[in-house]
Amino acid sequence: MNIDEALQAIKSSPECFVTFRQDTGEIREVKNLTSEASAEDRMARLFAATSVPSGVPTVSRFLESASVTAESLNDLVEETRRAYESMTARVKIINGWRYQSLSELVAILELGDFPYPTTQNDSYLLLEIIFDVRDTELNPALIRRLLAVADSQHIDIPGEPSVGSLRLYLWRYEMKTTTFVQYWHEHLRGGVVPFLIGPSTFAGDLRVADQIIINDLIGLVRAQWPFGVKQRAMIALGKIGPPAGSEAARAIREEVYDSTDWIIAQRDRVLARIETVPGLWCDCNHCRRGKVTEDSSDILILRDCPRCYGLGLIPSFC
Repeated sequence: MNIDEALQAIKSSPECFVTFRQDTGEIREVKNLTSEASAEDRMARLFAATSVPSGVPTVSRFLESASVTAESLNDLVEETRRAYESMTARVKIINGWRYQSLSELVAILELGDFPYPTTQNDSYLLLEIIFDVRDTELNPALIRRLLAVADSQHIDIPGEPSVGSLRLYLWRYEMKTTTFVQYWHEHLRGGVVPFLIGPSTFAGDLRVADQIIINDLIGLVRAQWPFGVKQRAMIALGKIGPPAGSEAARAIREEVYDSTDWIIAQRDRVLARIETVPGLWCDCNHCRRGKVTEDSSDILILRDCPRCYGLGLIPSFC
């Protein structure tokens, strides 16, 4: 659809939903909407059969027809194309991090110089690659360099507590449970939910038996936040196991509902871990600390292991 054809279609109703092909910016479809239509009618129109072939990367925008001109439409076409170029360049760089030397990856953190279009906000992906995917390649020299970066606070990530995510990864790598517990007591105890989500993962990986931390994790399970918050805390409690105690099991039973087969199985596996003796469990040899790489994704994604449900442990009789 060229600009003139698209403009004519857009002008035939007060509002419209325009679909652009991301890689070329081409306008593929215009769905006309009326402000008088009911919400049900508008949704039916939006989800009606599309003429865009499956597999074609697209992005759609709501537009008010009166404000659309040929010039503004051309601008949207170019904006869509440039955004896609930037996105694909970013994905290519991040995927390349999986194969660059760890020394080069550490250098990115040391200099704070992220290759465009990646930014410092992609630090979490770089840390996942270093510590969750390629941690067996770490050596004392690299750890010394990473400790220096942590001390310099170059890569504090927005939304994370003041210690910085790198320090938490290093404590986990070095199994500094006592240091982590002290940090939690001083900076996180009874803290607001957003600042506990990331650290809760490390609490589980370190299998802390500290009651203050366990109580905070139980609080996350009961928090009125999206399920992902409850799920991370639930898995952390499952990794901790029997020391999490009956209150943790009760909270999980009351707060984690029968939503999907996966969630039911994951919840039941966590409860089994909490309510059975540690000697009945062994390390899962299909994952790293309960995570596996999602190879079908265009970009690195770590997901819960399908064998151990994210615990990194399986019953010894499995």
